[in-house]
Amino acid sequence: MDRWVNKVAVVTGASAGIGAQVAKDLATLGVIVVGLARRDERVEALKNELPEKVRKNLHGMKCDVTNEAEIVSVFSKIVEKFGGIDILINNAGIGNFHVRLIDPGSSSTINDTVQTNILGLINCTRQAFSSMKDRKVAGHIINISSMAAHRVSQCKMDRWVNKVAVVTGASAGIGAQVAKDLATLGVIVVGLARRDERVEALKNELPEKVRKNLHGMKCDVTNEAEIVSVFSKIVEKFGGIDILINNAGIGNFHVRLIDPGSSSSINDTVQTNILGLINCTRQAFSSMKDRKVAGHIINISSMAAHRYLIPPPGLSHFNFNVYPATKHAVKALTEQFRQEVTKEGLGIKVSSISPPIVESEFAEEYQSDIMKKLPHLLPSDISQSVIYILSTPPHVNVQDVLLKPKMDRWVNKVAVVTGASSGIGAAIVKDLAISGMIVIGLARRVERVEAMKNDLPENVRKNLHAVKCDVMNEDEIVKTFALIEEKFGGVDVLVNNAGILDSSIRLIDEDNSSTIRNTVNTNILGVVFCTREAFKSMKKRSLAGHVVHINSVAGHFIPQMLSEFPDYHFNVYCATKYAVTALTEGHRQEFVQEKLNIKVTSISPAVVQTDIVPSYSAENLKDFPHLKAEDISAAVLYTLGTPPHVNVQEITIKPVGSFI
Repeated sequence: MDRWVNKVAVVTGASAGIGAQVAKDLATLGVIVVGLARRDERVEALKNELPEKVRKNLHGMKCDVTNEAEIVSVFSKIVEKFGGIDILINNAGIGNFHVRLIDPGSSSTINDTVQTNILGLINCTRQAFSSMKDRKVAGHIINISSMAAHRVSQCKMDRWVNKVAVVTGASAGIGAQVAKDLATLGVIVVGLARRDERVEALKNELPEKVRKNLHGMKCDVTNEAEIVSVFSKIVEKFGGIDILINNAGIGNFHVRLIDPGSSSSINDTVQTNILGLINCTRQAFSSMKDRKVAGHIINISSMAAHRYLIPPPGLSHFNFNVYPATKHAVKALTEQFRQEVTKEGLGIKVSSISPPIVESEFAEEYQSDIMKKLPHLLPSDISQSVIYILSTPPHVNVQDVLLKPKMDRWVNKVAVVTGASSGIGAAIVKDLAISGMIVIGLARRVERVEAMKNDLPENVRKNLHAVKCDVMNEDEIVKTFALIEEKFGGVDVLVNNAGILDSSIRLIDEDNSSTIRNTVNTNILGVVFCTREAFKSMKKRSLAGHVVHINSVAGHFIPQMLSEFPDYHFNVYCATKYAVTALTEGHRQEFVQEKLNIKVTSISPAVVQTDIVPSYSAENLKDFPHLKAEDISAAVLYTLGTPPHVNVQEITIKPVGSFI
């Protein structure tokens, strides 16, 4: 720490807890510490806990980080008094855990939390950066975050008719259902299984005219030589492979990793769930590459790939052992394969589907009375996800569908879509209206929503209604939803699509407060307040509604700046989308507590050509892999079309060939 002796560190939220400890430790190490707090006298009192010789290093200053003007004033005083700032510890943070997002009267608490945890951090960082920049200092900014930052369709299958799909583990459960559904849709299906006679028997469950599409072949995916031989036979007999569904998977939940004698079971699980998938994918890719085919590889993964699993109540004897590790591996392999095939430039897609408990033969021996009471999905639910993924246009790659246990149910129901005047919102509004829903398009430019009626078939124009609403204004949101309640009877579906990004500014730029605040108010608070009002309507009518948040891949990782877009800055946008990811899980948990079966889904696209992309970037976008607004709308239709017991929690969509 020698380099920081006599340097100046600012610590926010320094009156207690983490901030107080950081302030004391830095002062003890010889750093000049300015502790900011609303109760600055408590920072001063910390001196009594320090060795006498270092007490002079600690200074308390009064500052409320929810007040931008106060931040600017205090940081100016620090620069004037101490010469500048070398270190900033953004520690100030609050959380009132007595209120819920959906509670009436929660606005003040939510606003305070956003002002402190997001805007306070941005404003303090901007001021500290200004001081470092003025003195050309290689300073350090540390943000005290939380583990909470890391946790929280109409199918067109014509292009696949008479193409060849290989489905592993096809003798029962998910694999059998996928094989039957694809064969019914005109795909030539080769179902691989150790009990191939059971695949052949599935023909009796198919309409007679499509039975010829299903073929069973014996294959043990734990045996690489057998995989190579079988795939060679498929290529020889059918000409090649266009689709691969890696469904084969096992789990022996009677053994533990630490048990003597568990090696055989663990080896079998790894051989099947990881190496079998790799070897089958390699052979399928070879066939696609030889014929320059833009094929599709879908890995049937598990919820275990995304979170640590805890045995359900009453099943303490249930041991997951190596199973979650193999499914985490599948998640990584999906991305690794995607990157590798992208470099080949063939347009091959790679996707994964991650369901929780599925009622299938795989889980049959564990389906005690307790297991049967747990929420679970049916094999048909997973198969429908496969069909959705395969039905997306060639330029769209649905990378991961995360499931938790037909649009017909929504006909004449009311959907509210925010940010409906253009782009994704406009596409969603039109598709929902065509699907028979009564659609309320919210926008500041309400005349543009009205004009969309001209794009609709005449018989559905009556389904579209435009209402003026600025989602940055909470009062306006409350009044608008009350108007919808009065005029249309309530809200059944909410699509939180409104979002903004001013890519011309950076977080550290002077005079960016208004833009930053507008982005936060639109992308976070607008989502919170619209969802709260929609929930109120759903709860009042005991309705199992659906809330869809239009998120972004930027809500899961920070994209690197690209040379094609030198002046494009994400500033606070990614932070707001990370917030949407957390809000999705927060809303899901709160809805579960209410026991109303309200669904919540996050849809996270990569680059979409919409008005949010500036004109100077739009020109560069032409040669850059991107999505269309209609692709996102198709994902909305898909998630709304799932059965009532299925909640699609997250859909990630990337264009084929994307290096994001």
